[in-house]
Amino acid sequence: MDLAAPHVLLSSLGICDADVEAALTRSLRSFVSGVRERLPHRALEQDWLDALRTGNDCIDRWVADTALARGLDLLSANRDDLYAFTHALAYSTDFGRWQPPQVIDSEHAASLANSALAAVLDADDFDLAAELLLTWPCLGLPMSTTAYFAFQVLKRVEDDAGILPSLSISIEDIERQPPDIRSAYATAVSYHTAFVMGILCAVLLRRKLENSKMVSEPPVIPVTRELLNSLQCGKSNVQWMSNIQNLPESKLTEITPFLMDIALFRAVRSMKLASARDLLLSTITQGVPGTFFALQVSEALSRIAASQHLIKIESDTMT
Repeated sequence: MDLAAPHVLLSSLGICDADVEAALTRSLRSFVSGVRERLPHRALEQDWLDALRTGNDCIDRWVADTALARGLDLLSANRDDLYAFTHALAYSTDFGRWQPPQVIDSEHAASLANSALAAVLDADDFDLAAELLLTWPCLGLPMSTTAYFAFQVLKRVEDDAGILPSLSISIEDIERQPPDIRSAYATAVSYHTAFVMGILCAVLLRRKLENSKMVSEPPVIPVTRELLNSLQCGKSNVQWMSNIQNLPESKLTEITPFLMDIALFRAVRSMKLASARDLLLSTITQGVPGTFFALQVSEALSRIAASQHLIKIESDTMT
C-alpha cells in the first residue's frame, strides 16, 4: 500500500490504471501484506489509503493512539513527534474533506499547533510550519492570530526566494553548485517544503470557499517591547523577525502570546529556568492569554520545585 499511494490517490480522482490495481490487489492478498509493525500515525495512513480505495470506514481505530489525540510534550518533542501530529491530522480528516474524528479535541489540537509554530518558526523550519498550519483548515477552525502571522511569513519567504526553502538548504550550498544547475538543485533539495506549501494553499483555498471568516478576532493586549527587544538581541536573523518590522503597534499586540512562546522555548532549551519563571510571571501580570506551551512550562517548573530537596541531597552526597 505504501508504494501504491499515488495510484490510490489518482484512482480516487477517477484516474485508475487497471494493471496497477490488479498488482495491488494481488499484493494485499499475500500472507505478508499486513505483518509490518507500524507507529499509530503510520497505521492510520494505511487505513486512510484503504478508505480512499475501498470506502471502508475504519479510519478511527488508530486515531486515539496518535499525537493528534494524545497531545505532545513540547519541552522534549523533536521533529519526528511534530510530523507524527501533522500526518495524523491529514490522514484522519483527508486533508480537511472529512469531519474530524470525535476522539480529537480540535481546540486542544489547535492550541498545541499554535505553540509548536513558535518553536519551528524560530528555527526557520518552514516545512514543519506549513504542515502545522494545516491544523486549522483540516479541523474546520478559523485561523488563530499566530497561524495567520506564520502564513504571512511563509508567503513572504516564498516570494523572496522563489521557492519555500527547506531546513537543509543554505545559500552557501547553492553557491557551491555550478551556475547552470543551481536552480534545479534548490528545487530538488526543497521539493518537499514546496510540496507542503502547495497542499496548504490548496486546502486553505478550499476551506475559504466554505468559511469566509478565516481569521479569528484576537483580544487586544499590552505588548511588551522589552520582550521583543530581548528576542532580537538573542537571535536576530530568523525570518519571522522580518515580518515583525512591518507590523503596526496595534497588530504587534496581537502576537504577544507567540513572542512569549518563543522566549519560553529559548529559555527552556538554554536551561535558564529562572528566566522561564520570570516570563511566566510577566505573562500573568500583563494579562497575556496563556498558551499550551506556557502551561507545560509551568507544570515542569512545579515538578522541579517539588523535587528541589532531592536535588540538594544528591548534590550534597556527591560533594
